[in-house]
Amino acid sequence: MRRALLCVALLSVAGVDMASAADTVPAQAHGAADGNVPAWTIRTQAPAGWTQDNDNVARWIGAPLTLYQGKWDGKPERVIVLNVWPRQLPTLADEWGTDQKQVMQRDPKAVIAPLALGKTVLNCRGFVYHGSDQIDDALAFCEPDAASGIRLSWSMAVAAGDPAHAQLLAHFLQVVEASRYARDPTPPAKAAAH
Repeated sequence: MRRALLCVALLSVAGVDMASAADTVPAQAHGAADGNVPAWTIRTQAPAGWTQDNDNVARWIGAPLTLYQGKWDGKPERVIVLNVWPRQLPTLADEWGTDQKQVMQRDPKAVIAPLALGKTVLNCRGFVYHGSDQIDDALAFCEPDAASGIRLSWSMAVAAGDPAHAQLLAHFLQVVEASRYARDPTPPAKAAAH
């Protein structure tokens, strides 16, 4: 079952330059084989100055990877979260459609807007929930190849009035667009005891 997602408030990125490769650092998460799902690695490029966290905050919220600027301040905003789950619904459209229905049930006054993603290696679709609580949630659902057996999402939440709103959105898009999937090699079987 998919874990609850943290997400981020976003406005327009018009006029915001995307970071160059020199302004990024590699980040990754791993998952063990689980039934028909082979072991996997998700790699991306985090913005310079952002912390890769696979242990503290990530474990606390039940995600394999979180990214945040500097040290975490204890708030859910401004945290980019990776979630990975075994494929259960037939299509990626079913995944985001189900998510949108759940959000609208919780917040009928929320407004959903598409999030324009640049070129992605993974099949991704993004949108932003503009919540009635003045928190915007950016979310991108992605799908590696069919043999992966998984789907994943990146999410980030930010206050609608955050002065760094456009820059945060640019960083979020950078992380999503740089996402890559790799199937991890199956570990060698242990020799049978005699």
